[in-house]
Amino acid sequence: MLDWRMHHCGCIPLSMNFSITPPFENRRLHGSRIASVVTTVARFVLLVTLLIGMTGLTPTALALEAGFAKADITPVLGTPLAGRLERWGRGSETIHDPLSASCLYLDDGNAAIFLVSADLYAVSPELRTRVLELAPRFATPENIVLAATHTHSGPGGMDRGLVRRVNSGRSSPRVLEETAQQIAGCMRDAYNSRRRAAAGHAIAAWTPPTDLTGVNVNPAPVTVLRVEDSDGIPIAIVVTVPLVPDNVGTDELLTLSADFPGFISNTIEETTGAGGGALFFSGASGDSARTEIPATTSWDAIERLGRSIGTLAVEISERIECGELPIAMRASNESMPLSLGDSWLPDKLRLTQFVVGGLTMTFVPLGISPGAIDNLVAAGDMENDHTIVSFANGFAGHVVPESAYAADTAAARLHYFGPYMAERLTASIHALLGTAATDTPPPSNGESENEPTVQELDGLYMLTTTGEPETALGSALADTIQDSFEQRIHESGAAGELLPGNHTLAHVPWFVDASPVALLQLAFELRPAWAALDTDQRRRLKGYAEGAGLPVEAAWLLQHEEALKGYAGNTPKVYSVERTLMFAIHGDRAGAERLLAGVRIPWTIPESPLIHRSISETGIPIISLTPAHAMGTLAGMNGSGIVVCAVRNSEHGRPRLALPPLAMQLERALGLASTKEGVLEALEGSASLDGFDLFVADAEAETAVVVRGSAAPESPSIVRGLTTDRLQEPSSAPKERNDPRELLVNFMRSAERIVSADELATFVAELEAKPAQGAAPERFVSIVFEPRARQIRVRVEGVTTGGEFVTIPLEAEQS
Repeated sequence: MLDWRMHHCGCIPLSMNFSITPPFENRRLHGSRIASVVTTVARFVLLVTLLIGMTGLTPTALALEAGFAKADITPVLGTPLAGRLERWGRGSETIHDPLSASCLYLDDGNAAIFLVSADLYAVSPELRTRVLELAPRFATPENIVLAATHTHSGPGGMDRGLVRRVNSGRSSPRVLEETAQQIAGCMRDAYNSRRRAAAGHAIAAWTPPTDLTGVNVNPAPVTVLRVEDSDGIPIAIVVTVPLVPDNVGTDELLTLSADFPGFISNTIEETTGAGGGALFFSGASGDSARTEIPATTSWDAIERLGRSIGTLAVEISERIECGELPIAMRASNESMPLSLGDSWLPDKLRLTQFVVGGLTMTFVPLGISPGAIDNLVAAGDMENDHTIVSFANGFAGHVVPESAYAADTAAARLHYFGPYMAERLTASIHALLGTAATDTPPPSNGESENEPTVQELDGLYMLTTTGEPETALGSALADTIQDSFEQRIHESGAAGELLPGNHTLAHVPWFVDASPVALLQLAFELRPAWAALDTDQRRRLKGYAEGAGLPVEAAWLLQHEEALKGYAGNTPKVYSVERTLMFAIHGDRAGAERLLAGVRIPWTIPESPLIHRSISETGIPIISLTPAHAMGTLAGMNGSGIVVCAVRNSEHGRPRLALPPLAMQLERALGLASTKEGVLEALEGSASLDGFDLFVADAEAETAVVVRGSAAPESPSIVRGLTTDRLQEPSSAPKERNDPRELLVNFMRSAERIVSADELATFVAELEAKPAQGAAPERFVSIVFEPRARQIRVRVEGVTTGGEFVTIPLEAEQS
């Protein structure tokens, strides 16, 4: 059933076969109905004109004029095609149907606007620049809309950028110039054919035919703009449908075609007769029909789909009452969010809005996927009079909603601006409309009211944050975080060290900087892990990135450095278990504390350790150890007396890409859990212990547990291989003389009295190994946790001069 509304004449129902209901057969006023009053009206107009000329007055309103023209832009065979990577730059071999550019010129005396639709995959920056150079001199660039139908069987060769050529084939100055000349000529012809006009519009709810489109059956809005001359004869019919052409299958990869938009235009023009034209715009409003057409779709199905939409558009247009409506154009250049592809993506997002009467059409240089703009509902009746057109005035990829950000789809792979681009786009469109987005916060500029300073203690950083901890953390350590990303991720990615040797991008010639593409590919590999984060973690990572001045995906890559090295197949550095120490003393031996815990970790990271005090979303205070460039917890304690430590153990594999970094998940667990079991439950299924040994101690229960990671990728994420309420007894196997675990056990055996935190700190300090002559000191970070005293003691071996532990309370003193 077609449910639709019409402007200037109210609502008119249509039956399923789109037949006209009798009460409305004669609603339109055709030229023959007013022939008897032409002479009288003409005399009156002449008299008014003479009076205006005699008094020197100027009219306050001018008549609407419109013109339409169409040009053939079908390239010669051999021209590269755009839109499918499988073509590998090969040229076209056949032509199924011609490609065209259509232009509608509108002028109401206050604004002169050109609307152009071309059978192209996208409008390249080079093509738009050249068209603007060739356009009629009186045409202002702000009033020119150049949109692509997004056919995946159109010509490429109009991109000069090396990265964009992957999808558009080799650069061809000839194709670029010929296409621009044809489009500019079409604009001049439309201007020269202008005549008195009237306009009206309607929006219909249409159910896409599943047998032709392969999409779901939810109704999709079809927007029709009718422009006619003074006799009621169509000058142009503009149809906007949220359905994307996506070729007809792999056996037709080298065929030129306008796809179904061409058949829509042909059907409209064949029906309206000589002088009437059509423009197709790829819509995004409603999003219900935005899925790929099946690869097996035949040319016959493509033609039937186009003709069915064209017939529908004509029938809708015949019921539209037209009038001399005012027109206007407004535009904005929004700053794009930071992206890993910044070196080849535009730094501004150009939005253009064309207003005719009660209809607003917003043109964006992006493809928009289902759900990305579902919350774009403005005040009043704007949702019924507003349509969004994709692929206009450039092309900067696709936008998918955050819920589809991790999906393995073509649109998601062309989503370059991180997970919050849909939110950013919605806010920008609302700003241009002059309405307030109901649930969409304004784009953040990365600034925080809380700008803490980093305090340098003996060999480590100390940072306390409240309010917006992640934004503050990123801001306070911005230089360190940016340097870490440049060295650990960007340089390694550019050198091909983070991609498997059999990856296509690993074979790009040395003189081509493929790092933007490589980094985007790596970010795509990590999106399943992003999907495993909860909402609060995503918000916090966003704040961390904005504070540091990095794209969200750059900060996300930085958290996965170890996993990325494993993905590339690099041999992991083996950490000797004998060089690490995790311990807990509880019960009577710990005296009034009832539990003392500690860790000694080899510190091979270039950045200094960071001790970060913060408050979780649930109000639990946390103190944690982490590298200065990273988020999360390698060793930490919360206000409930829970202690966690994660120690690298390469014998148990390497971290995996599919799940978030363990450090981030440990921090999340500390912010939620009040028991040891609660920590393990929070980690179950959402963290990868591959490559780690995990130690958890509970001060209230006076127990501790060690959880081993697993080297087998197909094994569960958490394998509880060892659970104990006391220290392990030494095994009968011989140990190295200076094995810290063996020394700790001997220390415990010899102690006939209660062990204090002071004694533990002294014992750990004496474990420092003497470096070989001429060798640099090996760094270790040691922490003694005192849960009931709500403090920790920290020491960086091999760096500190006095060798003393620094005592840090769990919470900062209240002023």
